[in-house]
Amino acid sequence: MRLKCVSKSWKTLNSNSFFINLHLQRSIRKPQLALVYYTDKPYTESVLPTSLSCLLESSSITLTEDPYYQLKDKNCHVVVGSCNGLLCLLGHSCKLKQRWWWPYMKKIQRFTENYNLLNHSHLNNEVHLSGSINWLTLHNYQRYCYNCKYISVEQFIIISLDLHTETYKELRPPQGFDEVPLIKPTLGVLMDFLCFFNVVKKTHFVIWKMTEYGVEESWTQLVKINLQIIGHKLEKRFTSWWVPLHVDKNCDTMILANCFEDILVVYNLRDDSVESVRITNGKYRLHGQHIKNYVESLVLGH
Repeated sequence: MRLKCVSKSWKTLNSNSFFINLHLQRSIRKPQLALVYYTDKPYTESVLPTSLSCLLESSSITLTEDPYYQLKDKNCHVVVGSCNGLLCLLGHSCKLKQRWWWPYMKKIQRFTENYNLLNHSHLNNEVHLSGSINWLTLHNYQRYCYNCKYISVEQFIIISLDLHTETYKELRPPQGFDEVPLIKPTLGVLMDFLCFFNVVKKTHFVIWKMTEYGVEESWTQLVKINLQIIGHKLEKRFTSWWVPLHVDKNCDTMILANCFEDILVVYNLRDDSVESVRITNGKYRLHGQHIKNYVESLVLGH
């Protein structure tokens, strides 16, 4: 993008649809994670694209203080998801929810939506997939905080909002999800599938994937992880809220974030080996539940 000013032909090349698509297809082969992190005093939130190879091969990452990556001047506070190299950010006004597509090249586009989710209670952040935004909610739940004592399995509902038609539908969690967990479950996207994560009896972490988006009968169990093994390998008792950030196509290696303990781990499911990824800038804390997949692209420049 910096080289667009070299000549007219180079500027034209960067806006050529064939070139943009070719660049995107190559970028997809080198996926990244958009690491979301923050400081408390003063509160600032930032997004840093980081390659998967860096997380898989390195024992540490450094979170930058570069103001360019901060969200405060973009009036946003949540990363909803990504598509074709663009990040979908969420901000709030008094009456409407506003969303911005923010690419790597400092351009912003905004659109607003006004919709009613039938008084459902949100459990966690939004997840973007296949042109839709999805929430895990509780039906007829009036309490401010999640408390498993006052919830039944039947209250869990996934709301799916189609951004093209601006209509929504309700989806049920997996049938195998038959017990209200102590720690609230969450949604995510792995391998381009909508996934449902929950902790069973504080000892196992279960990942379900919807093999055909929008079809409730297509939920299948992807993997079940013994949290005691991870805690034992790291010599700590990590049995709390985990969020998978990436899993390879063979389901051999997984990157997970612990939302309570502020830690990243690389877990090999074949031999149960666990490696922690150290954060070298202790000033910041990771927002594990907001970290999303990402690829670099020139799409918005077209």
